[in-house]
Amino acid sequence: MGRRPSLTDEQKDLIAELREGRGWSYARIAIKLKIAEGSVSWYCLKQGIEKPGRKIPVLRQPQTKPFTRHGRTVRPFSPEEDAKMLELSAEGLKPAAIARALGNRRPNSITGRLYTLARHQDRADASQGIG
Repeated sequence: MGRRPSLTDEQKDLIAELREGRGWSYARIAIKLKIAEGSVSWYCLKQGIEKPGRKIPVLRQPQTKPFTRHGRTVRPFSPEEDAKMLELSAEGLKPAAIARALGNRRPNSITGRLYTLARHQDRADASQGIG
């Protein structure tokens, strides 16, 4: 599978406007821009773009056992892996090096998880009025 073309600055601006400004779904934005829904969701994850009025979710017990999503086995990150990832990232390691250090993880999985952890930290800070 080849690399998809990068989003243009105009597409990025429109994604932010439609998602944050109007509350559109990833699917609706993807159809409007004629791009993959995954490209929209990844860009939003990367930039911390959320729907307006997004409520800060109650923190749940993290999933620890592997499960199936879209026919693929997903192995959730453990709290220990999260801590190690954050530590290695703070040391300046790139996702590929972090993936090797954790073993049996893909660099894009590390990147996505780091984005998610950053979003969770932003939400926690917002709920405490830190900002």
